[in-house]
Amino acid sequence: MAIANRNNRQSYSRFINPIERFLNGIEDTDEDEYDTDNDEVVFNGSSDDTSSVSSIHGDTDEESTDMHYIDEWDDTHFQLENEYDNLLDNIYEEDRDHMDSEKQDGAYYLGIYKYMKTSGNFMLLSSVSNRSYFNHPFNHMISYLSEFSIFRNNASEIDIMQLTIQNGIYNVILKTHWLRLIQRAWKKRFAAYKNILKQRTYLKNLYYKESHGQWPPHLMNTEHKLYGLLAPYNQCPP
Repeated sequence: MAIANRNNRQSYSRFINPIERFLNGIEDTDEDEYDTDNDEVVFNGSSDDTSSVSSIHGDTDEESTDMHYIDEWDDTHFQLENEYDNLLDNIYEEDRDHMDSEKQDGAYYLGIYKYMKTSGNFMLLSSVSNRSYFNHPFNHMISYLSEFSIFRNNASEIDIMQLTIQNGIYNVILKTHWLRLIQRAWKKRFAAYKNILKQRTYLKNLYYKESHGQWPPHLMNTEHKLYGLLAPYNQCPP
């Protein structure tokens, strides 16, 4: 499946948020929409409300109040837009062969997906080659995959997915979920092991070892290996 066209920006937030995300790591949301009613008008002049109103609506002996319109679409934002577009275009040129290639059933891909409520499946939106993924910062990759997605998508994560093509529909099976479970389980086990090592440095435990020739019973457990790490997630014992 070739994923080539970039989504048209539908609103001001579609233009600004990816740029802010690209420069400052701010995640894109659907909450901010550009509204011309929010344009700010600033009046420089007398602090008196009456004189300010009369200076706008009628003749006055006082110096006319200056009115400045603050335009959100100034040159700075257009410059940021150009830099943002150039960045994504450069990534696309580097990753063109992968982006435009036909994806293979059963193959593994790095990319983003969308949960389809009607079918209950995860649909592949866009993917990136391993080489391009490691050549660019993570936030750049998120912006690139979101912009070149087949649906508008404000992704915040990139997953490892196995592609399954069913009746021409590109569904995926998420594999990153199991990596997170492994990392979580190992983190807990390693933390417990470090706690045992710390307690073995206590004087009372050192004295116990010198007196009995072994550590106290609660410090004898050194099962910090990978074997059986995922046993809690399996119905069968390790």
